Amino acid sequence: MLNILTVSYNSERTILDSLESVDKLPFNKRHIIQDGASIDGTRDVASQFKAEIFVENDLGIYDAMNKAFSHVNSGIVAYLNSDDFYIQGSLQRVMDEFDSDADLDVVFGNVIYTGKGGVFVRRISPRGIVDGRLNGYQIPHPALFVRFDALRKVVERNGYLFDKSLRISADYELQCQLIELLKVKWKYIDLDIVSMRLGGESTGSFKRRLLGWKECYNIRKRNQLKSPLCEIVRKVIRNASGF
Repeated sequence: MLNILTVSYNSERTILDSLESVDKLPFNKRHIIQDGASIDGTRDVASQFKAEIFVENDLGIYDAMNKAFSHVNSGIVAYLNSDDFYIQGSLQRVMDEFDSDADLDVVFGNVIYTGKGGVFVRRISPRGIVDGRLNGYQIPHPALFVRFDALRKVVERNGYLFDKSLRISADYELQCQLIELLKVKWKYIDLDIVSMRLGGESTGSFKRRLLGWKECYNIRKRNQLKSPLCEIVRKVIRNASGF
């Protein structure tokens, strides 16, 4: 079972693409919409599909992502933003990887960033994670698929999945804990999985990028991970080069 979690707030203009891309998947799945009490037609659009809709005020995106996760108790878990969509055919390969290896906890691949009118901007390929370290990479979270049991270990360790006090980088902390601390078995596949629109919290202005880098540095320090400064320098270089 693939559990796809989407958090939304006033996403009427973009969520249709997300819903349609999930609806077309040819295997067993749940699509959970965690809506922050939208005042537009978001829920009207979502109600046209076989999505499970939960409505609750939240304290921000990571609080909403935690709430969405609370509705899951097994299977594979993925987060899909309300303005992004899966590239047709890509998720069958992801599920095949899990089906072929019961010990595999994490699968991730590439994302395509698009600008206005869906124009291609760049591809992010987090292929350089080696020796159990992120090595300056961050996996764009819509292209990350994780077994529920591995995520449950993170919750048992922290008391939460995502730190809702962080503005931009709680998903980076989750990846650090899975790959560098828990040392789960993971696999990168060189496949375009998701189309993402530019403009999210971590892909916007330089000021937001700077905040993200600071958060990532503090995350590495508080988790006692190796070389926090070197890792962030690598991350800055990769951001600047577009990889």
